Amino acid sequence: MSKIRIIYNNLARKYAILTHGTEHPQFPAEDVQADTPSQFYRTRYGTGSGNGYFYAGATNKYIDFDEGGSELTGTVAVGAYNGNTLATAIAVAMNAAPGKALTYACVYSETDAKFTISAGSNFTIRWYSGTNKATDISAMCGFSDAADDTGAATYTSDYRRINYGYSYIVWDLLQATDVNFCAILNHNFSSDAFIYWHGADDAAFTTNLVTETFTYNAGNMFKFFSSTQTKRYVRVALYDFTNTSSYIQMGPIIFGTYWEPNYTFAKDYTKGKVDDSLIEESHALVEYGQVRPRRKTWSLPFPMGLTQTDADEIVTFFDTVGLVHGFVVCFDYAYPNTNSYFVKNSELIDPTYLHYNNWSWQLALREKL
Repeated sequence: MSKIRIIYNNLARKYAILTHGTEHPQFPAEDVQADTPSQFYRTRYGTGSGNGYFYAGATNKYIDFDEGGSELTGTVAVGAYNGNTLATAIAVAMNAAPGKALTYACVYSETDAKFTISAGSNFTIRWYSGTNKATDISAMCGFSDAADDTGAATYTSDYRRINYGYSYIVWDLLQATDVNFCAILNHNFSSDAFIYWHGADDAAFTTNLVTETFTYNAGNMFKFFSSTQTKRYVRVALYDFTNTSSYIQMGPIIFGTYWEPNYTFAKDYTKGKVDDSLIEESHALVEYGQVRPRRKTWSLPFPMGLTQTDADEIVTFFDTVGLVHGFVVCFDYAYPNTNSYFVKNSELIDPTYLHYNNWSWQLALREKL
């Protein structure tokens, strides 16, 4: 097992969010700065919302089709949309195509996350054979371009689309700041999602952009960077177009630098689960109360080997999080997704001086739910 790592100076909580993607009003982006995994940010979803964010641009604005004759082309106006407004823009584009005879409609299902394009009679959408196949709307709207859609008056997306373009949250750290770790808790990302941490020297993320890619893990993800990145602007971004929830969810986000004590905890550590349920008895000896989930606990002894630098770091650590704020502890950074926990201190135990540059300590932790 490698040395323990602790990430307690959470820059995501310390600095304000500069900008973010769409959000549900009851689950704002600022919830990723909370200390409670059951509090989270969600992208826009629900009746009338059109779900997330879609962007039509030079690479995805055309739709080639025909009504039994020559090819017709509709051009979706460049711009940002939700699913409902994009559906309207598609219908407008097809009805404006020179030479068309039929009247077209397009709707977006917020539940199924699919687009349906229809007309009064049969027509063909040239997803495969169209002149503009490389820059059409098929990928954005979830239509396969492996073959044309033909022989019907109605066509529905092959794949879910809750957004096209990435969902994101951006922080301004006010100055270039070291970061070598990021965690995303209580997420609902699909296994097909691509998740990134970006750092840059400008808010547009065009100057000296660096990227760290997460390895997918259900529920919680923990990432130690290949090297320390020193950037002012930070972005957590993901592409997750097919999420079955019809929204993207992120609980607390933690990023910053890790502290690795000089010596790891000893073999005589303990772990268990605490039960904080409230149980009382009435005068008739009827039990009633509130059942709470059991939380993991650890008591980690460091009997020797900590340096003066470690002792000073412990003081800073306690000053930063105390008994209130959550932080991440990783018992084996070679496998962070299976050996990391979001915890808080259950007791603040000061380090003990043994002799020159040699201290002992006890770390008492409780899982934070």
